[in-house]
Amino acid sequence: MRRGFGRRRRQQTSDQAPGVDPAELQKVSKAGLVPTPLEHREIPEVPAQLAVIGCGREADSDVEWWVARAEGAAAAAAAVLIVRGRVLAEGSSSTPRFLAVATTAGDADRRQLSCFGALPDDVSTHVLSREIALAGPPPEERTPVPVAWVLSGIAQQPRRQLAERAVAGLRGLAAKYAGSLRAEPRSVELCVGARPVAALQVEAETLSIVTLLPQRSVAVLASESLPDALDRLEGNLRRRLNDRKTRDGEEGLRGRLGPVLADHCGVRSVAPWPLTGEDPDPLDWVGVDATGGIVLGTARLALQVSDLLTLLGGVARARPLLPVILGEAPGPIRPEELRLVVAAEEFGAGVEALFPHLRFPVESLSVADIAALSPRVEAKGKARGTPAPATSSDDRGGRGRSRRGRGRRRTAESEVPAEIPGTGDAGAGDAERAQSSRALAVSETPSDGDGEAAPEAVESSIEELSLFDLDDETGDDGGGRRRRRRGRRRGNGNGRGRSEDGASEEEGSSGEGPQARSGRGSGRSRGRGKGGANTAADEKGSADRSPDEAAPDDGDEDPDVDDEQLLALDPDAPEPEDSVDVRYEDSELDEEPLTESEQLRLERERRRLARVAAKPQEDRATRDEPAAESEAEAGLPRGRPAILAHADRQSLIAATVLGRDVRNVEGIWVYPQDELMTFFRGVATDLRENTPVFVVGFSAKPSRDAIQAAALYRGRLVWFDHHEWPPEDAGSMAEAVGPEMLHLTPEVESSLAAVLSQCKRRSRFSDKLVDLATGRFSQHDYERWGRLWWKRLGDIAATSGPVGNALDALFGGRPSDLAREAGRHPTPDPPAELAFASGRDFRIVHFGGFGLAVVEVPASLDLHLCARIVRERHGLALSLGRTEGSEAVVLGSDDATGRRSLDCSAMVDHLVSKFSWAEPLPDDDHVARLRIRDLVSHPERFEELVSDIAMGRSILEG
Repeated sequence: MRRGFGRRRRQQTSDQAPGVDPAELQKVSKAGLVPTPLEHREIPEVPAQLAVIGCGREADSDVEWWVARAEGAAAAAAAVLIVRGRVLAEGSSSTPRFLAVATTAGDADRRQLSCFGALPDDVSTHVLSREIALAGPPPEERTPVPVAWVLSGIAQQPRRQLAERAVAGLRGLAAKYAGSLRAEPRSVELCVGARPVAALQVEAETLSIVTLLPQRSVAVLASESLPDALDRLEGNLRRRLNDRKTRDGEEGLRGRLGPVLADHCGVRSVAPWPLTGEDPDPLDWVGVDATGGIVLGTARLALQVSDLLTLLGGVARARPLLPVILGEAPGPIRPEELRLVVAAEEFGAGVEALFPHLRFPVESLSVADIAALSPRVEAKGKARGTPAPATSSDDRGGRGRSRRGRGRRRTAESEVPAEIPGTGDAGAGDAERAQSSRALAVSETPSDGDGEAAPEAVESSIEELSLFDLDDETGDDGGGRRRRRRGRRRGNGNGRGRSEDGASEEEGSSGEGPQARSGRGSGRSRGRGKGGANTAADEKGSADRSPDEAAPDDGDEDPDVDDEQLLALDPDAPEPEDSVDVRYEDSELDEEPLTESEQLRLERERRRLARVAAKPQEDRATRDEPAAESEAEAGLPRGRPAILAHADRQSLIAATVLGRDVRNVEGIWVYPQDELMTFFRGVATDLRENTPVFVVGFSAKPSRDAIQAAALYRGRLVWFDHHEWPPEDAGSMAEAVGPEMLHLTPEVESSLAAVLSQCKRRSRFSDKLVDLATGRFSQHDYERWGRLWWKRLGDIAATSGPVGNALDALFGGRPSDLAREAGRHPTPDPPAELAFASGRDFRIVHFGGFGLAVVEVPASLDLHLCARIVRERHGLALSLGRTEGSEAVVLGSDDATGRRSLDCSAMVDHLVSKFSWAEPLPDDDHVARLRIRDLVSHPERFEELVSDIAMGRSILEG
């Protein structure tokens, strides 16, 4: 599987925000900031996420205005400088003028702008302050201090000695793995590869080592436990550094290239990863060159304009901290001489055009042989930089009058209206300030608020839930094999009432029959009491419960009801031995014994059937007898069927599984949806009389023709589909073919679950096909034949007409024959799902030793395969996936490849019983799925689902 879906080294990219709306340019021109309408221009050097560029020529004048509109002031200034360099390089008969317009100028923008030099005379800036509600106070920036300061703050001698031993251990790890130690007043961080990986936290009463990567954990230190804590930390660190994504990505490059860059620049007293509180650190090292000047260096796989602005923010933060960072460096040191060294395999468009506009010299280096242990660097270019702008009493604070006589055109004050639509207030005098400053000390349009944007809260893609916040809520019995679920079931004092294999748990001694497991049924009418018999009040309370309201604990069982009464509540419940006996046919066990994955598959099926058997039964007195007889007689019609499969891979697999179940078929035909009637008008009329017809994966479209055609085969036509049908079409089709012949599973990814609900035989190879369709295939099967047949099924589904003998090998069902045939064919190209899963980052939630990836895939890709690849890529046990636009979510795990089997279906049952807006979906294909009702209008429900999964570790472990 690793060979099939192994991730190759790729260029890492950061998450990018949506670009600026080009309509903002019209607001700029309407506001009078420029005396001409603006036309949107695409500039290759300016990414759409950075700024939007507009151009317009003044009427009766040769002045041409170029405007860069961005959200942040630093981005607007960088964009306008890039555009200026391009326009002047191309040459023009007109006189160009340049204006940078930004919405806000927050603290990050001001730090980045402080690294720019004086503006050219033809460039001006303007900031539209917009009042933004703050979600909270801005985060405090941490300041590095010497490590000795942290240790000196510990008063007790034993604790100080323990802290010194811990710091010595972290210093040894830093030396061993090319990292560094950096400290702030109450902690000492170990930083490796530009990322803080661990920290020694000094609290009032305790010392603890906090592991930050790859997974957060806390170990409280004692004198005897320190060696074990350091050993665990080193093990985690070694696993992370040996991970291919880390080793071959930008993080590994920065770790390998740091010493090479410092040696290339002739730097001494190197301090790697100097800034605390930055993750990742924008700077790789700070040092002193031969003349005493300060050198700051960094390396990247690819340096884009946004990355350069982040780097400039780090430079601005580092400058006042240099006395602390280089406090022990021998002289001479001349901090006024600062130089930036940037190395990258690729420099993005426009990056090098900004180097000459910085206040300090910049040396750019190109990187070669990045996969080597010591990559090579070559000189690429040098920029001398632009002197800092001169300041005067008029400039300080940005509130003085403008300086005139600089030979440039100013916008008349009367041309600036009072407000730019949708952005905020603008005073008339601000146009003068907008044109005044020659430096990037931006002017601001004042508003009623403070005019500064709130610092953006950077939302991490990895969420962490502490184990200390989780509540497993064990049952009161203390002796049961399982913990009770919170507020969902009344036990009998002996655990949850369901054993791991789905059968009763010592029924003779516990007095608990199949009814006691009714709370695990897959229907909406889930019991909360013992025996699965809901009272009317219980059902009403469950229906009326609001989505945001947590269910209360049921407490102890009713003392007035004994076990015999509970057992007698539902006399028609099936015996467990009749519902959980799952086995393969003896003939299929001759070739080889059951593998571990097949045993897990049978175990899952026993659990599922036990839940179905324990489902609360409908009161027989309320049924009319004809309906009961109809249900008893429901089943697939006898005979050699003709199978019509929709032209997609999943429907074709479902048709193959259906054909293997009935053993002999007349044939399989594949058509797209718009050719449905081609089968009924052409193929079906040539079939022998009384031939059963199975339709897989089609909607009734066109509804009138499809329903009329299906009515001609009433009694021998069975329809399986997973699409959402209009109620009137579903009702008409049920009347046409019979309710027992229509099997619809809306919101499910394919018709496989509907087909499996009618299959009677257990087949090892059919189960392998189901695993292939649902992303649970084993590495062994995938490498031998699964990869070839995944592509081949897709090719067959792309054709129209009879399949012929193309599927004979699958009907034979001998993996050894399939493997020999696959060995004669070249290895197919990786599926499109691999490029999707490896080309982006996904949200990951860590809890209780597990990791869960949140995966949302386009409708054109296979959800199960994408989730499987993401789980393998990140080494996670779980995934929560959904298709774009769908309300169905799938909780998946790798039972066959993981170290432990997780009961995802039990978790789905728990979620459905807890949330009134969660609806169960069919799980006949062993896929744990549910529907979140009204997900589009209530996206918070998805977050509630994720949180509840994280707090249900004991349910997953069974």
